Amino acid sequence: MTKVVLADVQDGVTKGEALFSALDDVARQKALRYLRKEDQVRSALASLLIRKEVGDGLIRNGPFGKPFIEGKASFNVSHSQNWVGICVDNEEIGFDLEWIPRCDLSIARVAFTEEERTLIVDRGSFAYAWTRKEAVAKCLGRGIESPSSVGVSSLNENDCSYKGERYFLAQWEQGEYVFCVAKKTPVTLEPISVVDVASLIG
Repeated sequence: MTKVVLADVQDGVTKGEALFSALDDVARQKALRYLRKEDQVRSALASLLIRKEVGDGLIRNGPFGKPFIEGKASFNVSHSQNWVGICVDNEEIGFDLEWIPRCDLSIARVAFTEEERTLIVDRGSFAYAWTRKEAVAKCLGRGIESPSSVGVSSLNENDCSYKGERYFLAQWEQGEYVFCVAKKTPVTLEPISVVDVASLIG
């Protein structure tokens, strides 16, 4: 089973210094490197979600930057606008979320394959395709050499291929956001949950 848990950035903002006091020194310093308060809160929430849903441990990065904790479940964090989310699974997974109003249609020409461009008609369809690409890239643990190299519509709604490998997908919309999970085996999602930030602090 694949678990996805979301935290509300504005809920985090209202907690003030209590949010940062709940972090260890490394996570606190990482969060406070950001200049904007909302970015600090996103970083803090990501760290607290990892601690709650994966467990304590030294966060390391794989050869291409994907974070992991030795001996723990695979996890992936994503954030956009007012949501920070974590996806956890016993197998390697990738997770992405995008706020639809932020999607930039002007980059569709370079970001998508010719087949995909015929499907990009508005910001919603852009977000749908983009999150698939990002989730696959994050499942791989590395960036995609070029966005147009992943044909997310090459199989069907629930899977896609990259360099001859098949990736299974779970994708959904929630308000103005699109979410996507990718892994090498079929995805079975637990019910999506929104955590009360106070419980992360406590």
